[in-house]
Amino acid sequence: MIIKQLQSIYTILSLGVLMIFMHSCEDETSSVLNNDLIFPEAKEIKIPSYTYYSDTDQIYVHGDESFGSDIIDTLTSTPVLCWDSVMASQIVVGIFVQPIKVENGYISNTEDMVWIWHSGLNKGKDGKVIYTDGKKITDGNISFLSDPEPLTGSVRYYWGVWSWNASGVRITHSSRPLSFLVR
Repeated sequence: MIIKQLQSIYTILSLGVLMIFMHSCEDETSSVLNNDLIFPEAKEIKIPSYTYYSDTDQIYVHGDESFGSDIIDTLTSTPVLCWDSVMASQIVVGIFVQPIKVENGYISNTEDMVWIWHSGLNKGKDGKVIYTDGKKITDGNISFLSDPEPLTGSVRYYWGVWSWNASGVRITHSSRPLSFLVR
């Protein structure tokens, strides 16, 4: 009788361990790559269309609907960048002068980044930053002591949003790379 009870407990424990193992394996293999994202293995950060106001105009940004289309937004030299909040503690928004390139999970053309905002700065928030909330980047170095200079007119820029896990080791969320012209 005791042997049957022990066998029954052993069977239940074995099944429990097996279910946990199968569930953890399923989580690893069920992540779907989205090659439209800057970091294809991450969850999507959506950039909906939105409007912001400059000193003289109302500016419409197409967001994700412009990805893969002929639509190129024309923004001010100090744009407002918006996305759906992901409630992550470590978020970055970057503006580049060339398309964003990722190799082996890292941005490989950091020298093309000219502006950055991250969640450790005192201004801005997850979901919306004003250009002046961020910092200028020169030769790969963030200029923490000065405000960013306005972007150059008639130049096409590329931007995106991504976040890390709490330990800052793995990219967990990513937007599509989008572009805009400065008027």
